[in-house]
Amino acid sequence: MKVLFISGSYPPAQCGVGDYTGQLASALSVSGDFEVSVLTSVSAPAELPGAAPAVFRTMRTWRVGVAEAEDLLRRLKPDIVHVQFPTQGYDDWKGVAVLALTARMRLRIPLVLTAHEYLPRSCIGKSFWMYLLVALANRIVVVRPGFYERIPWLLKPLLPKRKFEFISNASVLPRMALSRAEREAVKRDAGCAQGRLIVFFGFSFPHKGVDLLFHIADPAEHCLLFIGPSSADDPYHEELRRLAASTPWKGRAAFTGFIGAEPAARLLAAADAAVFPYRTGGGIWNSSLHAAMEQDTFILTTSLERNGYDSAANVYYARPDDVDEMRRALRQYQGTRRPRPLAAEDEWAAIAQKHGEIFSALRGRSALAAG
Repeated sequence: MKVLFISGSYPPAQCGVGDYTGQLASALSVSGDFEVSVLTSVSAPAELPGAAPAVFRTMRTWRVGVAEAEDLLRRLKPDIVHVQFPTQGYDDWKGVAVLALTARMRLRIPLVLTAHEYLPRSCIGKSFWMYLLVALANRIVVVRPGFYERIPWLLKPLLPKRKFEFISNASVLPRMALSRAEREAVKRDAGCAQGRLIVFFGFSFPHKGVDLLFHIADPAEHCLLFIGPSSADDPYHEELRRLAASTPWKGRAAFTGFIGAEPAARLLAAADAAVFPYRTGGGIWNSSLHAAMEQDTFILTTSLERNGYDSAANVYYARPDDVDEMRRALRQYQGTRRPRPLAAEDEWAAIAQKHGEIFSALRGRSALAAG
């Protein structure tokens, strides 16, 4: 069965959804049951020639018309089209919807959509195209629990619950099994020879509360390391650099910039805590949390639904913006390590199997309709 993924970003592009797509496409390819290809934005190839999945880095823009979309899909000849949405790489949501509309309505190709964000409260303006994608899809995979319950009630009659399938996320970073001596060496190389290493991993945005790390951590005890892209033109990133250069934190806080998966995994594995003080709460949909969990590192994050320490997951859930609670939790649980029962490779294999079941069911239904 030929499965075509459509994703605005794909590794090595800097995008969490692109990383997710790469892991899922690879896991499906390994299964041997699917011929997987990926349509993505123009970028330098990172895969070996002839390797699976086949990656078509051909989209200079996603502003495509119906005729162009139909020509593209007829050349690739997929049995299933699977759209990942949203991603950093889409420069036009309307064009993605045109591709989906062409596949579903003109070519009668079953359409699957993975929605990585909750639906906006309004379907006016740019959000209309996301709602159109959801309406067009035969099946909708969601990585956030409670997705259907958050759909505006006026729209629920158009979006039957049976179309939705929750499939959890997993780590996009490899597991790094480091000894105590190796963790200490990584910390020294990161500039933290003395004290505990506290890290944040991912994109730094105001809604992620990254600036709160400077108030949660203690410069007398902690070193801060921000793992992820940093821009000289971003006002929020400038604020973070200003805080790092302030008197209490000068020489105790650093930024890696964008780094590869293995270096990032090693830093997370060496850390005494990974802190994600999201202002609106985090959860199992956050790939950064999964990446830290994969390394057995203690995680401090926020939640609107949970509170307290989950010993099995080695995660403390604090109330958003409650700096005092997060300080106490960090002091109590920093350095705690808990092995995970499943490695990321096994989790992605299970995720791929669930997707495969969806694809097979849709393909069977499509064949019956054609007959």
